[in-house]
Amino acid sequence: MNKAFTLKTLGGLFLVGTAALATNAEAATVDFQGMTAATYGNANETTGAFIGGCPDSNCFAQNGIVVGTVGDPTDSGAHYHRQGTSGDREAQYHPDSTGLYVRMADLSNFSLQNIYLNVTNGEAGGNFVLYGYSNAINNGLLTVAGGTSGGAGSSSDPEGGNTAPIASYVVANDGTFDQNVTLSDLLAADSDWGDIGAFWLTFQGFNHSPTVNYALGSYPDWDIRIDDITLDAPVSSVPVPGAVWLFGSALLGMIAQGRRKAMI
Repeated sequence: MNKAFTLKTLGGLFLVGTAALATNAEAATVDFQGMTAATYGNANETTGAFIGGCPDSNCFAQNGIVVGTVGDPTDSGAHYHRQGTSGDREAQYHPDSTGLYVRMADLSNFSLQNIYLNVTNGEAGGNFVLYGYSNAINNGLLTVAGGTSGGAGSSSDPEGGNTAPIASYVVANDGTFDQNVTLSDLLAADSDWGDIGAFWLTFQGFNHSPTVNYALGSYPDWDIRIDDITLDAPVSSVPVPGAVWLFGSALLGMIAQGRRKAMI
């Protein structure tokens, strides 16, 4: 009796422990309810006095998550918009912006569990890209060296900004993509998505605000909608070692054997 109980207890602890690797009670979501008509704050910067979670003007903050833009010295008016209905808001990013920059308000690291993206409302062509960074704050991602002649590569800033990203994920602006990108999707592309300090959603090849920096017609008039951004505590990108699973299988086998003996 005591032996069977001990084995069942150990088996339960094993199952609970392995389940804990995939779940966490700290998850938080941004659904953009309560957002004002437009957001101008530069969430990647620390220069100046903070207002609403950003150093220059208000970012959108919800459930401990800050969503702003990337500061662009060539366009102080870069912003993203509010879309959707009063009961179901979403963010809108099109060519008068550098994109969306997302981090935790307390600057802690996280895993990007989910982000909903919809590209069906704008002109197709090119790609969007998610860049993940080691740290929450990345001053000077964009400089005054923004391109003005148009086309991909016209900016002398690196594609992912002046801080090298540790992870990336490309979404085609094909006019049809309308779905959630999950952590499983991201990890399949780059294992570092499980532990990042911030991420930036931008249009590939046009990281500066296009309406100011690139020739009209050199980029599509895209319109991407963003919603349901869920962040959680960092997760290990390393699979559970095979020895752990072998131990678990053996342990469960012992439990089954113990039950058979108890029935004889």
